[in-house]
Amino acid sequence: MAGSRWVRMDVNYLSHPKVLAVDPEAVSLHVAAILWSGDQLTDGDVSAGAATMLGGLARIRRPARAIGQLVEVGLLVPDGSGWHVHDFEVINRQATRSVVEAEREAWAERQSRARSRRASRNGHGVSPPDDTTRHDT
Repeated sequence: MAGSRWVRMDVNYLSHPKVLAVDPEAVSLHVAAILWSGDQLTDGDVSAGAATMLGGLARIRRPARAIGQLVEVGLLVPDGSGWHVHDFEVINRQATRSVVEAEREAWAERQSRARSRRASRNGHGVSPPDDTTRHDT
């Protein structure tokens, strides 16, 4: 399925007390983690390697400090192999892996039915003659 996926963010995100309590680098890392999780369909899970990569992409000079701040205020929750974006799956129900995969499956089924209908209108699956076919006379 072509097109962009989206994640949801509260319009008051920047004035949320937890966000106000951390440095701008931590805010950047948090936003990067949310966007990356939506893109990669991780349901808010961010591995240590992904956090390092995101820190580089967001031009964060002290990613460990930013992560520490996010954990301290509860925006990231340690999960053993990395971190989880707090409430990602609650806020971004439409961006969870199960929802996106179900939408992709439904889209593929609709496309399959549409192709079948077109094929049946063209003589039961036989393609119409190609106009570029050479006819010797």
